[in-house]
Amino acid sequence: MVLGSLIGLGIGMAGGISVGNHLFSHADRVDLRKYDIAADKDDSVPTPDPPEGQTVAGKPREFLKYAPMWAAHPDHDRVLWMNTALKTLWPYYNNAVGKMVLEQVGPALDPILAKTPFVQAVDIETIDLGSKAPAIGGVKSYSSSSDEATIECTLMWGSDAKVRVSVRVGIEPLAIYIPAEVSNIQMRATARVTLAPLVESLPCLGAVTITLLEEPYVDLSLALIGGLDLMQLPGVRDGALYAAQTVLGSMLVYPNRMSFDIMPNGGNPPAPLGLLHIRVVDVDVSSGGLSLPHLHKEVPVVEVSVRAGRAVKSQPGKNDASPELHDLINMVVDDPEEQSLSVRLVDEDGIMKKVIGLGELRLDEAEFMAAPRAVTEVNVQLHKADPSLDVLKLVKVGAKGAGKVAGFGVRTAAKIATLGHLGKKKDDSAGQTKAQKRQRAVVGSVKLEVEYVPFKVAGDKAAMARRLTRRMSRSKINADHKGVLTVNLIKATNLASANNGDVDPFVELALYDPATNSHDVLWSSHMVNEPNPKWGEKFDFTMISATSRLNITVWDKLNFFEGRFSLKGLTGHKETKQKIGTLRLPVEEIVRNAKIRDSWALQETQKGDITLALEWMPVELDD
Repeated sequence: MVLGSLIGLGIGMAGGISVGNHLFSHADRVDLRKYDIAADKDDSVPTPDPPEGQTVAGKPREFLKYAPMWAAHPDHDRVLWMNTALKTLWPYYNNAVGKMVLEQVGPALDPILAKTPFVQAVDIETIDLGSKAPAIGGVKSYSSSSDEATIECTLMWGSDAKVRVSVRVGIEPLAIYIPAEVSNIQMRATARVTLAPLVESLPCLGAVTITLLEEPYVDLSLALIGGLDLMQLPGVRDGALYAAQTVLGSMLVYPNRMSFDIMPNGGNPPAPLGLLHIRVVDVDVSSGGLSLPHLHKEVPVVEVSVRAGRAVKSQPGKNDASPELHDLINMVVDDPEEQSLSVRLVDEDGIMKKVIGLGELRLDEAEFMAAPRAVTEVNVQLHKADPSLDVLKLVKVGAKGAGKVAGFGVRTAAKIATLGHLGKKKDDSAGQTKAQKRQRAVVGSVKLEVEYVPFKVAGDKAAMARRLTRRMSRSKINADHKGVLTVNLIKATNLASANNGDVDPFVELALYDPATNSHDVLWSSHMVNEPNPKWGEKFDFTMISATSRLNITVWDKLNFFEGRFSLKGLTGHKETKQKIGTLRLPVEEIVRNAKIRDSWALQETQKGDITLALEWMPVELDD
């Protein structure tokens, strides 16, 4: 009886589909394959004109909703070159996408089929995307104050693709194989593509986010048993298209979206894990044949860094045969397995900056990381530096690869990595040249006191930021809200000196925290004769309150003659810098926005702008 019912059902379905397919075969359907860019170059294709004295109506007007965006919106670019490239690459994408779908769709369907008792199996037999490539019907780009690029484009595909699928329906041991073929896929969708974040290491794109601005237009043919099209039946086509649009709408139509990571973790830096409290205790260069009294008037500056390109200088004290520097430096720890505590000893009292020595301590090998909240004394050996560092500007690079030594030049980092100074736990001195041995010569040491203080919430940076930001939004921002303020000094434009001479600018970043009544000052490198400098340097202010104030001052560094012949120099006092302009920013505004990237006009001057990217990361110390 069951067998008879199944046979009758099959015969009835075949007969009904066959008759209905002929009765409703003239349903009005849009075929996007008829609209091809080749018609633009074909003079024999006439352009329809509206009737004289009448407006455009009927099919010409109905076509506009399927036409490319540039046909109705002149602010969209046609990008014919991109469509030509897609057409050239499409045969290769056809094979690649077909293989990928066959490999990935099968395992994805298994859990779905397990919940459907009557559908025993779905086999994808063939996938052919056809010879007609999708076309981009116009692109519009948007500028943004964030580190992102946003474009809107219309994707149109009037395809000749064919996908053959066989479905096995029934209850064991009886089953019916239903072969189905999907073809004539017609699709039009307006999408917004966001490339964010933009980072400073290749491929420079962290992730791609796609969202549809409206429900897409989708149409297709579904053929069964001898080419009979189910989509011609009344109600079937509308129901199938409604289901397809509903599914895509719930997944992709704005504000829903889909993101695809291009770089690990979407290009976002790892969540901050904690702080290093670092105190410079003593500097010893006697092992290098030097003594501090025989250097310059000031004690050499100690530069400490953990995050790449964010070195912090200790304040130099007066010359002493055995100096003790008591500056407390706070550094953020993101990834102990990749980061290192890097130390440089720099003599800045001469005409030219001189790097005396540099050293490094890997965080994953440091004792203070294994004992949080315990002050540990550390001796970092200093190796002879590359003399080229005295004259070359240091290039800021990423945290991985040859530039892993934070704050060091690319050439020096590469040389140290070649010598095995990065990451190797044993001395590999065999087979080294004399030049390499001189490069690794120990010239002194720096004694540090280091304390590691972990954060309360670690691991998920986004979740931590959302939780703490919600807490601040529920109440007024106050001094109890602590965090890390990252300042990306990008560039300045139209700078002018007070004496109308050459401009050698540098920037002073001073942060005042009323909660602790403390001042923290950091400085950028200075540019020579550059009224439009581009720094690209980052600075961190750690564990500051949300009520702090950031004061930015752009200075012009004066040379010897400019300093002597200035108004202050004529009175007998040497002047080393002149103010160009200032900018005052309340940290509270950055806290409310989490990220700000903008250009501000400098105050106390007639012209000049400065461009900054500011980011606030709320954190809490682990008690």
